[in-house]
Amino acid sequence: MRPDVVSLAHFYRSQLGQTSADLISDALLRIWPAADGRQSDASSTNSHKGKLTFGIGYALPYLTRFQALGADAYAFMPGGQGVTHWPQHRKSRSVLVDEYHLPLESSSIDRILLMHALEYSDRPHLLLREVWRVLVPGGDVIVVVPNRRRTWSAVDKTPFGHGKPYSKSQIYSVMKDQMLPVDICDTALMLPPMRLVGYNRLAKWIERPIHKFGQYLGGALIVKAEKQVYGAIGPAKVRSRYRVKPAIALGKAPFEL
Repeated sequence: MRPDVVSLAHFYRSQLGQTSADLISDALLRIWPAADGRQSDASSTNSHKGKLTFGIGYALPYLTRFQALGADAYAFMPGGQGVTHWPQHRKSRSVLVDEYHLPLESSSIDRILLMHALEYSDRPHLLLREVWRVLVPGGDVIVVVPNRRRTWSAVDKTPFGHGKPYSKSQIYSVMKDQMLPVDICDTALMLPPMRLVGYNRLAKWIERPIHKFGQYLGGALIVKAEKQVYGAIGPAKVRSRYRVKPAIALGKAPFEL
C-alpha cells in the first residue's frame, strides 16, 4: 500500500522523519560527489551546481538539500500518492505525473532520485525503463528502497515499512535488467526506528561507527547506477575482389581478378 502525500509529509515533519532525512541525505551526498571524483565541500557544491535533478516519488527533503547546493531540482509525484507545493514560498517545482509515462523528452535529464517510489510500484521494470529513457547517456539514478534484511522494513509506522522491500541482490537484478547496472551501493539508518527522547542525537552519533563496522546494516538500501547505452557494429560490407563479366556465353571464366 502506498502512503499518500499527507502521511509522507507528516512523517518527515516528525523527529524520526527529520533524522531519517538527515542521515539519508548524508549518504546521498557521499555518493554523487564521489561519482564525480570530488570530495571537498567546495567540490561537492560544484558537482551539484546546474545539474538537472528530478526526484520521483516523495523526495522533497532530499531535493531541498540538493537545491541548496545549486542543483536545478524538480519533484515528480505519482498520481496514486498525490502532490504538494514545493518549495515553500516560491514558484512550485512539483508536478503530479504518471510515473510510467513521464512528461519529459528522451535523454534530457542529468540525475534522477527514486525515493519512496520503486518499492510502491506494481510495475518496477516499467518505472526503471522510463527512468532509463529520460536520462542522458551516462546520466545517474539513485534508488532508495527499504532493506529487506533490516528492522525498518518490518515497522509500519514509517514509510519504509510499506511496499516491497529489496535485498541487495534483488535490487541489483531488477536494475541490471533495465540497462541500469549498479556501480555504487550503500545503506543508511543503522539504528532501528524508535520514538525516544534524544533519538536524533543518538542516531547521528552511532550512524558512522556502525557503518564502518558493516556497510550494509542500514535500514535504507541506496544504490547508484549509470545509464548504459549498448550498441553493436553491423556486419561489414565486404567488397569482393571479383566481378561478374557477361563473357560467360563466350566460354570464358565467369569471374575475373
